[in-house]
Amino acid sequence: MPGSDRPHVFEAGIDRPATAHSAAFHVGAAADRARPGKKRLKTWQIPAGWLCSIIGTCLTPADVDRIVRRCGVSLPDGAQAYDIHGFMVGRASEEGRVAREISKALDEKHAAILRKVGAEQDQARLAALWNDLCSRGMVAGAYWAIMSHAHVAEALKVHAFGEVHMLSHFMGGCNRHNAKELWIAQRRADQLTDRLARSRRHSEETIAARDRRIGELERELSKMRHELAEAHQGRAGQGPAAAFAGAPRRRAAERDGRRLAAARARVNALEAENQRLQAVLGVLIDAAPPRPAMAPGPSPIRPDAAERARQLDGSCILYVGGRCQLLPHLRARAASCNACLLHHDGGQEESLQSLGRLVDRADVVLCPIDCVSHQACLKVKALCRRRAKPFVPLRSSSATCFARAIEALQKPPVERSPLVSGQPAA
Repeated sequence: MPGSDRPHVFEAGIDRPATAHSAAFHVGAAADRARPGKKRLKTWQIPAGWLCSIIGTCLTPADVDRIVRRCGVSLPDGAQAYDIHGFMVGRASEEGRVAREISKALDEKHAAILRKVGAEQDQARLAALWNDLCSRGMVAGAYWAIMSHAHVAEALKVHAFGEVHMLSHFMGGCNRHNAKELWIAQRRADQLTDRLARSRRHSEETIAARDRRIGELERELSKMRHELAEAHQGRAGQGPAAAFAGAPRRRAAERDGRRLAAARARVNALEAENQRLQAVLGVLIDAAPPRPAMAPGPSPIRPDAAERARQLDGSCILYVGGRCQLLPHLRARAASCNACLLHHDGGQEESLQSLGRLVDRADVVLCPIDCVSHQACLKVKALCRRRAKPFVPLRSSSATCFARAIEALQKPPVERSPLVSGQPAA
């Protein structure tokens, strides 16, 4: 009842906002309910059709909760947001404690904008002020000021009501679209994270199995070398008379030699597989977070330059990728072995189309897998396969790694690994 200050009891489904589209038909009723000479209108003096948009736009859920607590309103546990909104709109249309608290909260919250609108009397300037406040995002304060000042023309109030009404529809549609796009993006991110984790686990397991196998073969090779050394020393200590008696030992030594050759072949095959896995791991590094670089392991090539010195007889070496600042040192190292060094930057400034001509001129192709694009590495590898040219992937782009590759190329063909023996890359 108007003027009553007793605590209100919320009844869901009773207090509902009036139909928003009927606001224009209440203009005459608002003029009758406004007090003569009143500059500001309270909520119960504003057409009921406009109160729904005023309560929903100008008050936040926190403001509504504060008003409910002040007025001592009892809300059921399962009350929905729309039911509470309908209750507030219904009480705002009746003069009472809830309506006074609503008007007081709106006046305190938007006091600065209320003063601006109250100081302006010209209707054209009021319309411009409304547009300016809305463009700056102050829709709530501007809407309450326009609807609660009695000197604002009814046409401007109807115009403001229409804009706020359509804005609520637009914002609802945008929120639904954004929520759907966010859900799709989150789902896609989760899928990519799972795929990346699986790829990393598979790569780590493959590398660990390869390292274990290499360790086993190295131990077996060391054991065979020790046995062969002991057998050789035993034969050297015997005289010519024991040559016939040592035939079984020679046969055993030959068998050991064949086993050693087979073990070396397996080690070489594992080294080739190691290089292939390094290239595959380099492709996966782009999708994975950066990891600390592993220190390169000891190279099986011993830098006995004096014992293994053998000129490359004017061979042409193509070096794809790497660091440009090291090129003078690399050229000097190749020239010291009577070799010519060609270089391609891997597509940074030079076109990948020129790789075909350089591969045709080269006798062997070196490619540091840590400093070259994946596209260039795969292209030059395919070109070497088609042209039956040796392709040697290097573990790093350092000058030391390049020098070791040159020393490996200087070995006799029998001692070379499959990657530098003149055979085309697999």
